[in-house]
Order: sequence, then C-alpha cells, then structure tokens
Amino acid sequence: MSFNPLTALRALRDNQEISSGEFAVMVAIVLRADSGGSMWASQQLLSRDCKLSPRSVREKLSKLMERGYIKRLKRPGTSDYCIINAEALTLAGSAYPTVLTLAESARTTKGTTQETTQKERTSD
Repeated sequence: MSFNPLTALRALRDNQEISSGEFAVMVAIVLRADSGGSMWASQQLLSRDCKLSPRSVREKLSKLMERGYIKRLKRPGTSDYCIINAEALTLAGSAYPTVLTLAESARTTKGTTQETTQKERTSD
C-alpha cells in the first residue's frame, strides 16, 4: 500500500495525543514526503515551514520518534532522513475511513455505479 498524505493528515488532525507544535512538524514532514512516505529535509527548512525554532523542531522530532510516528536516521549536519510510520498514525488517529486517492476513488465509484446499474436492470 502506498503512502497517502490525505489519510496521514486526517489521522494527525484527529489525534488528541500530539501537541500543536508536533502537529506542525508532522504536517511539514507529510507535505515534503515522497510517495513512499520518506522525507529528508534540514531541521532549518522544517523550522521555516513550521514557524518554529530549530531547537523546537529537534524536540518535536524526538517526541514524534518516541511515539513511533516517524523513524529518523541522523545524517551529517542537521539534515535528517525521516520515514513516516503511516500504520502508527492510522491506528492512533482517525476514526474516519481511509481517504482514497483520486484514482482509487474513481475505481471504487465506477465499481459501485456498475453494481447499482446491474441490480436495477435485474429488478426490472
């Protein structure tokens, strides 16, 4: 299953356990993540994205890592390689169903429409 940023953001929004600063850092990470849920950006860049100090970003990254929402591999300097643990976010966060990508939504809607049309034809 590929990483879905909308599902991750919804799970984050619904998660009562994380602070507003942690939420801001996670949103910045999710927005910078690739399709696999991996991201590498400097703490300075994340601090600009979140409007937090680099020190605050480091603290928030540590807390998010402790909670299992991200895996962080330290790189030389202040650039980190982060992998989002989408499973942990989904388990801890959202009571809502998974948000589908546009392509997934089109396939699901198409299948439902075809089933409904077939049922209508059979009942006539």
